[in-house]
Amino acid sequence: MIILFLNKENVLVFIEFKNGRMDNSQKFAIRKKIYDSIIILTDILNVGVSKLRDNMEYILVYNEFVNENEKDVLEKKRYTVQHSASYDYFAKSVSKLAKTEYVCFGVKKFENYCFRKVHTYTKEEFASYLQCN
Repeated sequence: MIILFLNKENVLVFIEFKNGRMDNSQKFAIRKKIYDSIIILTDILNVGVSKLRDNMEYILVYNEFVNENEKDVLEKKRYTVQHSASYDYFAKSVSKLAKTEYVCFGVKKFENYCFRKVHTYTKEEFASYLQCN
């Protein structure tokens, strides 16, 4: 399922939901679908890719339980903040300074290429994102 919406900053957000396992063929299919969707969207909106890139973000929402053993997800979990108040404070401070976010499944390469930002969120992370936007 794909959804497009304008967030509170008037940035177009392209959201894709994947509930199944993200094996290599699925990862390839997602990257191909991104290219196809960009081409179709530029046609519909009658704008160039550079205009979309400046004004659109991509979010892939995935099922972390189905994919919990995938290398990408294990790596992302390594950076997940623990449930300790002092660790939370430290991790949030470091993340804020680094201005980075770990993105799974090989879609990070689309950042600053087709989209201004790219995110991969679990259902819970996406719910938090929606509360802010």
